[in-house]
Amino acid sequence: MRLKPAVSVDEAVNWLATQASAEWGVEVTPELIKTLTPMAEAMAAISAADVPWDVEPMFL
Repeated sequence: MRLKPAVSVDEAVNWLATQASAEWGVEVTPELIKTLTPMAEAMAAISAADVPWDVEPMFL
């Protein structure tokens, strides 16, 4: 998932839920939402941080 431009918590939850559904099945996804939400909140917070280009790691 992209983190730049910034993602919202809802976008991150939806993406994580889609991935969970693909891996473990649609029937268990609602149970996982409680676990996925804190991770989505962290993803949104990290994506909103302004990291200078010379500090951010580059993957080539």
